[in-house]
Amino acid sequence: MKFSNAVALHEFGTIEGVKEDVLDICLNLKDLVVSVESDEPVIISLEKSGVGTATAADLKLSSDVSVLNSDLVIANLTSAKASLSFELRVERGKGYVGAEGNKSGMGIDEIPLDAIFSPVRRVSFEVEPVRVDLAKDFDSLIIAIETDGSIAPSEALSSAGKTLESLVELIATFDEAVPALQLGDVSAATAAASELDINIEALGLGERARNCLKRAGINTVAQLTNATERDLMAITNFGETSLKDVNERLAERGLALKLEF
Repeated sequence: MKFSNAVALHEFGTIEGVKEDVLDICLNLKDLVVSVESDEPVIISLEKSGVGTATAADLKLSSDVSVLNSDLVIANLTSAKASLSFELRVERGKGYVGAEGNKSGMGIDEIPLDAIFSPVRRVSFEVEPVRVDLAKDFDSLIIAIETDGSIAPSEALSSAGKTLESLVELIATFDEAVPALQLGDVSAATAAASELDINIEALGLGERARNCLKRAGINTVAQLTNATERDLMAITNFGETSLKDVNERLAERGLALKLEF
């Protein structure tokens, strides 16, 4: 995030006329629940002056961004001369990315925040015995799912089921007839090795994906295939479109990103 107030150049600063210091404002913003339709980063902003409470409802949003907890209190302005103004970059991602992971490409006047992309807050399950007609040896599985409101609990369960299905499918389709090791002919291995040694520019990636990877220190196909989708999504400005581009280019060469387990 970036404050327009010149005094708020870091999280330990204060803003005249605002009850909360910059650190408290940052902590409040971590509770902001945002739904983003765009695959690219989006800038939202807030401008508030005079006595009053700044809430998430005061945020200026683009058409592809929506706030689900608009009653969230961001800061309290206690003076008629008080002014609070900042920009906040939001984007899609997976899992959790700490503030350090969001520092790449930021200016000295920008403050990185922790980002929690998972919409699921809490999950618990319980197995209870259940009677079906006269039979007593059945079990009932009760799953409790709490989300942040960006998706329904049923959607979260469905998504988890699809992920589990794809992982089980890897085992179900595993070919036990592994070919014997060929010691005489190493041409195939040499070809595979040379394929991994090439520069990522040879993949024909789009400019955004290529620049993001190089900025993250990923310069060869070997380095790229050693990264997971979560690793790539943690790169600043690397969105779903860039991820799709990478997967397609690797698939053309019979390669893929590292699987997450």
